[in-house]
Amino acid sequence: MAARYRDHRNKCHKHFKKYPTIALAKQNPYKHEKMLELQKQLVPEGGQALKEAEICVQVLGSRSGYIKGLGHGPRPPSSSSKSTHKSNREIELENELKAT
Repeated sequence: MAARYRDHRNKCHKHFKKYPTIALAKQNPYKHEKMLELQKQLVPEGGQALKEAEICVQVLGSRSGYIKGLGHGPRPPSSSSKSTHKSNREIELENELKAT
């Protein structure tokens, strides 16, 4: 994690060092141009424009999925949400009972 942070910090430093003043550097954020290009791309007929989240993933990349304290992978649903949602099997069994 520390190596990824150092790498990102180094890339940002190189980008902002190109500008002579802080004001100019703030007007030109890192990878902002590429995001604007993707946003302005023409959408084929019947297609949908890219959403902001999709553009960010394409330009900046996706996260590793690591959750501190839980490890890699998606976070499991909370126990309260498990009890409110019925599984497909439960629904099938209820339908069979109603049919008989």
